[in-house]
Amino acid sequence: MQKQMFPALGEDVMPIVGFYAPPDECEWEGKKIPSLKTDEIFAKIQEAGFNVTFQMNDQIESKQESVKKSLELCEKYGLQYIVCSDTLYKKFNWRTAKNLEEELKSARKLLTAERFEKALAPYVNEKAFAGLYVWDEPMKEDLPYLGEILDVYKKAMARLGAEDKTYYVNLLPWLAGSGLNVKDYDEYLSNAVEKAGLEYLSYDFYPFRKKDYVEKFFPKVKTGISPGVFNLTAQVREVALRYDVPFWAFVQMGGNWSEESDNFSVRRPTPTEVLWEVNLFLAYGAKGIQYFTLCNPVSYFKYLKNGGETGAFLPDGSPSDLYDAAKRANKQIAACDEILMRCRSTQVILHGEPPTEIEYTAGLTRETAYRELKSVSGAPALIGCFDRGGKTVFYVVHNKADGGKGDIELRFNGNRKMRLLEGERDERVKADCITLTLGAGEATLIEIES
Repeated sequence: MQKQMFPALGEDVMPIVGFYAPPDECEWEGKKIPSLKTDEIFAKIQEAGFNVTFQMNDQIESKQESVKKSLELCEKYGLQYIVCSDTLYKKFNWRTAKNLEEELKSARKLLTAERFEKALAPYVNEKAFAGLYVWDEPMKEDLPYLGEILDVYKKAMARLGAEDKTYYVNLLPWLAGSGLNVKDYDEYLSNAVEKAGLEYLSYDFYPFRKKDYVEKFFPKVKTGISPGVFNLTAQVREVALRYDVPFWAFVQMGGNWSEESDNFSVRRPTPTEVLWEVNLFLAYGAKGIQYFTLCNPVSYFKYLKNGGETGAFLPDGSPSDLYDAAKRANKQIAACDEILMRCRSTQVILHGEPPTEIEYTAGLTRETAYRELKSVSGAPALIGCFDRGGKTVFYVVHNKADGGKGDIELRFNGNRKMRLLEGERDERVKADCITLTLGAGEATLIEIES
């Protein structure tokens, strides 16, 4: 079994991360926006199935009371909380640094276990304290320095008797401006493990785009879903398996950012698309699911004029229509994670046409026979194939991001005892053929028991 980065959750519990955590009271365009650090909001976060949260605006140096309140509310509602700091270490732009050697020398003076220990000691005994947020989207040049930061952080945790505390690092996708492309993304991910010492691979990519934007580059794609959702997931899965580390993926929970230059063309997904994206990641073997965003940071209020209601909660704390989508997806995760967390992904079967193109096909096959499975027919399906201590597990996704129900038929090489998990469903059957009736984006886990 791969390492559980949040041991307080339990070995069989998948991390479900809600970023951005509830913010403090603020003002926007002359209007007061209430604090979302309330029992009501945290109860709804728990109800929706999230178990980890954090936000970068609540710094342990400048907003100690806000951090303390978040930790208290997280403990009360069974969540883990990652703290953030702006002063424990320096970040800088490798490409624009005037004197990189001097900047590195100066930055390394801050990297002492004593400094980290002093800063984090007030929090390590908090039940909800999960660890330290370290870096979001490091460039490839950052990775060795990131490794130095993590080494010092781990030494500080050992000195505090808190070796079980984690760290948070999220990696880049390959995109224009990142210095990465399909060819060298493998190297970037590999160096994240080898040079930075990461024990898991977390990445983000937001595939739901305006239809005309996607069609400009992929004329056959009429859904407004970028092929990157498959391509990047396949690459991250490939490297994670090579190094035997888990991978986590970000689910897009917002959009209509197209009038802003920093997120050109990104549209808001439908609730069904959110469910489909979560189940796609699970079929590929993800061991952690993250949502961007849970709440709106103030910096994202500018998107509201575009119809960009980002996240599970609106700025006033009321749930958006994506709240129920996340709740539904998280309920599915909770139904299946005790098995998925103990499985190793072996391959992914593609049956029928997916809702977007797939260019990078590592681990993917159209051959529908696998171990006990003889064939697949019916509606489009994406089937994650797993090994669980010699037992076969299938994660069957109705591979459509919208539309109605579909029947997926699976034939086996004889009568098989199977356990079927899906939401509230936990059923054992014996058959040589089963038909799953699933809505768009829905999924069923099948464990072959004998």
